[in-house]
Amino acid sequence: MLTDAAQRTKPILSFHRVYTEIAHWRVRPIATIAIARRPLARCDHILKEASDPCGL
Repeated sequence: MLTDAAQRTKPILSFHRVYTEIAHWRVRPIATIAIARRPLARCDHILKEASDPCGL
Protein backbone atom coordinates (compact mmCIF):
# COMPACT_ATOMS: atom_id res chain seq x y z
CA MET A 1 0.00 0.00 0.00
CA LEU A 2 2.80 2.45 0.84
CA THR A 3 4.62 1.63 -2.38
CA ASP A 4 1.53 2.34 -4.46
CA ALA A 5 0.95 5.60 -2.59
CA ALA A 6 4.55 6.62 -3.18
CA GLN A 7 4.41 5.90 -6.90
CA ARG A 8 1.26 7.97 -7.28
CA THR A 9 2.54 10.81 -5.08
CA LYS A 10 6.02 11.34 -6.54
CA PRO A 11 4.86 13.06 -9.78
CA ILE A 12 2.84 15.69 -7.84
CA LEU A 13 5.00 18.80 -7.86
CA SER A 14 4.74 19.68 -4.15
CA PHE A 15 5.58 16.11 -3.11
CA HIS A 16 8.25 15.72 -5.79
CA ARG A 17 10.16 18.71 -4.45
CA VAL A 18 10.14 17.25 -0.92
CA TYR A 19 11.07 13.82 -2.26
CA THR A 20 14.14 15.14 -4.05
CA GLU A 21 15.24 17.02 -0.94
CA ILE A 22 14.88 13.95 1.27
CA ALA A 23 16.52 11.70 -1.32
CA HIS A 24 19.46 14.10 -1.51
CA TRP A 25 20.40 13.83 2.17
CA ARG A 26 18.95 10.35 2.84
CA VAL A 27 18.73 7.22 0.74
CA ARG A 28 15.96 6.87 -1.84
CA PRO A 29 13.97 4.12 -0.05
CA ILE A 30 13.64 6.31 3.03
CA ALA A 31 12.49 9.21 0.86
CA THR A 32 9.94 6.94 -0.83
CA ILE A 33 8.41 5.88 2.48
CA ALA A 34 8.41 9.46 3.76
CA ILE A 35 6.55 10.64 0.68
CA ALA A 36 4.11 7.73 0.82
CA ARG A 37 3.19 8.52 4.41
CA ARG A 38 2.33 12.18 3.75
CA PRO A 39 -0.94 11.75 1.81
CA LEU A 40 -1.97 8.92 4.13
CA ALA A 41 -1.43 11.19 7.14
CA ARG A 42 -3.45 13.94 5.44
CA CYS A 43 -6.29 11.51 4.79
CA ASP A 44 -6.21 10.43 8.42
CA HIS A 45 -6.52 14.04 9.60
CA ILE A 46 -9.37 14.73 7.17
CA LEU A 47 -11.25 11.61 8.25
CA LYS A 48 -10.82 12.42 11.94
CA GLU A 49 -12.05 15.94 11.34
CA ALA A 50 -15.03 14.71 9.34
CA SER A 51 -16.04 12.17 11.97
CA ASP A 52 -16.01 14.80 14.74
CA PRO A 53 -17.10 18.13 13.19
CA CYS A 54 -17.84 19.77 16.55
CA GLY A 55 -14.34 19.15 17.88
CA LEU A 56 -15.62 17.20 20.89
